[in-house]
Amino acid sequence: MVHAIKQKLRLSLPAQYNKATGLTKVYPKIKWGDIVAESGGKIYLANLLGIGILEEDSIRLLHRYTKDLAGVVTFDFTELSPGNLAVATCSGLLRFNIVTNRLDTLFTKENICVRNIWKYKDYVFFGTYGSGYYIMKGGIFKPMPLDKNKYLLYTHCFMADKNDFCWISTNRGLFKCSLAEITNAFDHNKTAVYYHYFGKKRRYGNDRAEWRMYALCFAFKQQPYFLSHHGWIVMG
Repeated sequence: MVHAIKQKLRLSLPAQYNKATGLTKVYPKIKWGDIVAESGGKIYLANLLGIGILEEDSIRLLHRYTKDLAGVVTFDFTELSPGNLAVATCSGLLRFNIVTNRLDTLFTKENICVRNIWKYKDYVFFGTYGSGYYIMKGGIFKPMPLDKNKYLLYTHCFMADKNDFCWISTNRGLFKCSLAEITNAFDHNKTAVYYHYFGKKRRYGNDRAEWRMYALCFAFKQQPYFLSHHGWIVMG
């Protein structure tokens, strides 16, 4: 079942909440648009300048982008493996090594932005804006089968629920698919996957529109939440 929750978002300064102590620490020097990832107990950030590390309440730049990457927007930033961070950008899927401070390119496609990264077991899912979604495992990349309407060409977020289904948000609504079926398609080069589609129709005058999803999602008590044009969407 899918529920829509209307709620206004209240934005303030970036902060870190400690569940154990109940305390919140605010970082006034970190700007909105700086994307955060954790590795080895340390906090790293990716922004328009490059990749840095959080020290006290400030950022120390570890790798400044070269001229061809200067100003590139980071859409997602996460740990692939201990010491290796993945960066989703319009210049492709990048990898940063925190030991060597070296940056290299894992995947790139002309005029295509990588928008999100999600790790499931040994599989790394990443969605693009215009070219569908891909899975990487053991250094091998494969494009995954699309839905019949090709809405999955514009993929925003991946989330798993407690029943081992993968929920995928797009410009045109939500999709639900068995994780076992998706990974089997990758492992055995299957050309089709069954997706269950959720696209709530709403009427605006004589027009009809589906849910428009945004690239923001999180899990709470093993339930995925997605932000849409009509409010928060929760599966349960």
